[in-house]
This record gives sequence, C-alpha cells and structure tokens, in this order.
Amino acid sequence: MAKISFKGKNLKITSIAIGSVLILVIVVAGVMALGIYKYHWKNKVVDFVTEVIPYPAIKVNGDTVTVKEYNNKLNAIANFQQEAKKVDFNSAEGKKTYLDLQEKISNQLIEDLVIGQFAATNGIKLTNEDVNNEYKRLEQANGGESELKKVLANYYQWSIQDFKNQIYYTTLRQKVAEKITGDDNQNKEAKDKIGQILAEVKADPSKFGDLAKKYSQDPSAANGGDLGYFGKGKMVKEFEDAAFALKKDEISGVVKTVYGYHIIQVTDIKDKEIKARHILIKGKSFQDWLDAQKKNADIKKYLS
Repeated sequence: MAKISFKGKNLKITSIAIGSVLILVIVVAGVMALGIYKYHWKNKVVDFVTEVIPYPAIKVNGDTVTVKEYNNKLNAIANFQQEAKKVDFNSAEGKKTYLDLQEKISNQLIEDLVIGQFAATNGIKLTNEDVNNEYKRLEQANGGESELKKVLANYYQWSIQDFKNQIYYTTLRQKVAEKITGDDNQNKEAKDKIGQILAEVKADPSKFGDLAKKYSQDPSAANGGDLGYFGKGKMVKEFEDAAFALKKDEISGVVKTVYGYHIIQVTDIKDKEIKARHILIKGKSFQDWLDAQKKNADIKKYLS
C-alpha cells in the first residue's frame, strides 16, 4: 500500500499561518502608527510596541530619534515638573506648559543629533572615563550616590544608567562647544575687552558691581552681575572651578567658558555654597553656530 505524504499540505498550512501572522503584524503596526501620530496615544500598549518597532519621532539628516526615545525624555522631564514644581498638566496653564515642554524636548533632541553628527565628522569622541568623571562630579555635588539615586528615581524615574546617557550628550555638547568657541583668534575683540575691564576692576574692586552693570553681557548685569548662592554642579566646570577656588571678596583673573570670558568675585561663602557675581563678555556664540547648523539641516518632525 502506498504511503500518503502530508509534506506539501503541511508546508501550505505553515505558509498560510506565517502569512496571516505577517498580515496581523502589519495591521497592528499600522493601527499603532495611526494612534501614535494622529491621536497621540500614550499607554502601556504603546510603550510595549515602541520597544519593538522603532517608529520615528524626528529625523535629522537621515539620523533618527525614535518615539520611544522621545517619550522617555519627555516623560522624565514632565515627571520632574509634576514632582518638583507641582505642575498640574490637567489645568489650562499646565496644558500650555506641557505643549511648551514638548517643543523644548523636540528641539533638544534635534540639537543632540546635530552635535553628534558634527562630532562624528570632526573626530570628537567621548570615552567612558569622560562620562564617569562627570558623573562623579555631579554625584558629589548632589550628596553622594545614595542621595542621587533617590533624586533620579523620585523626580525623573531614571536609573543611574539613564542619567549617564544624559551626561553623555551634555558632555559631548560641551566638547563641541569648546571646539567652536575655543579659537582665541576669532575672539580677539572679546578677549581684549575683558582684559581692559579686568584692569579697571583691579584698580578699584569696590566698583565691581557698577562695572558689571556697564559692561557685562549677561542678564545678571542689571543686578551688578549677582548670581546669588549656588553649589557645585550648578555651573559649567571652568566657571565652577575658578569660583570655588576664590576666597571671600577675592577677584579672579579672566575665566574662559563656552559662554565667553568672565571675571568672577565671590561675595559670600555659606556651608557648601558660595555667592558670586561676574562680568561676562561673550565670545563667538556656540548657540549662533548651532542655530545655523539646524537651519541648514534636513529636519523632519513626525509628532505634531
């Protein structure tokens, strides 16, 4: 008696099953895309699906920020607004704040991509040591690892690794900014001017506040350059290092940061904080450079 073969039938059934699954996946992906992009769905199902499917939120010169990455950043900052600033996103004012927040997060992620692309093409790299060193500095400024973990979990719902991912982008931004603004030849006018102001300050330190009002290009100029009290981790590193090295009433030399050239005076020291004022003469603007880069970039936003 001849044997009956089921191989052909099994293969056909398997093909139909696979085809059905693929069709289902495509339909689900399409429905989710409609929900995400048109109806702005936000729920656990969306969170799960965006873990698997890299829906684009933003593209810059072909590089992508996924919906997952966008939502993670937005949710963290929104959580901070709710927990630390007690913002009610259900109120009329809160809804406006949330829309502003969405725009700010979108712009920040675009800038991160632009900066990353420039760094890649100009040989600017970060090592794990760079990130860990900045993490240690911020950890110390926030009362140690245990306290930092509490702040990150309660206010941002971030792990230490999430925080280090953010540090990567802020540190890379700093490195690129240093390259863009670091050429003293391009900032000769600003450098000469701050040198002249320093001579005036040294000649009569009591006029520091008046000279800040007269010359400083920082918004604090109206208050005589007063920055109030601040602890470590609140200012850019070069400014912080110079300020915390000063004694009360002592005046620094010229301090260069990505913002330009500063003269700093510490007016009070309290526990782990200092009170300082400064005079700023802006050099070549990193933000102007960044705005020009964004203007010339091919940017696509998929979330309205």
